[in-house]
Amino acid sequence: MTLLLTELQRTLQSYHVPPAIVIQAMAQFFHYLSCEMFNRVLTYKKYLCRSKALQIRMNLSAFEDWIRVQKLPTSLNQSFEPLVQLLQLLQCLSQLDDALLFSSTIQTFDKLNALQVKRCVQNYRYEVSESRLPDQVTELANQWVVDHQHHWRNQRKASIEIDERDTIRARPTSISSLNSLLTPTNKTMHELESPTTTTTSIPVPSTEEEKRNSKYLLPFSVLETTALLQGWTNEQHKYLNENDIMLYSDTIYKEIKLKKQEEFNVLDKIFPTITEEWLYSIDK
Repeated sequence: MTLLLTELQRTLQSYHVPPAIVIQAMAQFFHYLSCEMFNRVLTYKKYLCRSKALQIRMNLSAFEDWIRVQKLPTSLNQSFEPLVQLLQLLQCLSQLDDALLFSSTIQTFDKLNALQVKRCVQNYRYEVSESRLPDQVTELANQWVVDHQHHWRNQRKASIEIDERDTIRARPTSISSLNSLLTPTNKTMHELESPTTTTTSIPVPSTEEEKRNSKYLLPFSVLETTALLQGWTNEQHKYLNENDIMLYSDTIYKEIKLKKQEEFNVLDKIFPTITEEWLYSIDK
């Protein structure tokens, strides 16, 4: 898998795909991979044990090493945080034989919700040398789910009431206010110069569900990708070896790529744009 990612990254860089788009594509892929692995571990009981969790964690470290070797932004590892916490919980779950110890340990896993912890406690597959969890721990996990669902319903009810109050306040309260709405008014110069802009809220995956949504599309904008690019060295994009140059069939392509490398050396900001040289090389 890491070899495939390396070839994909090399291909994108050889066609001068903007770094912001490359990082966004990698972040989306890691998000999908993390969600699918998370759901697979949580769904199948054969993975809910200490040995399987340790094996998956070692395989997951290969992606983290690949990100470090390729000098990609370390923020890409944030996609694996829920999966890492799930594997850590499975590795130490059989040792949490005290209710107080279990409660204090669960509080450290901020990327896991109550439903996911309950599934791990109920469907955990004990190994030969492990002792079963006491009933107090199971009851505590069940009670935690009830409390969180009650708290979530209260928050949802409060938000609905606030929206209803805002809607009522926005309605006309008298004939005069209704008349002011129906009567056309002249716009001021300030209103003409500064048109209003409508902002659409991006749907965020719910944190109260047991499974993670792998189809969720990460928001893409200059600010979002700039945050992902923090800590990324420019040498990753400025580097150009002789093997990449030989990929071109004639001298024209070689000159285009050398010219593009000189532009990379003077770039101060990264913007997702498609250059005419890249489109010309694709047509050829």
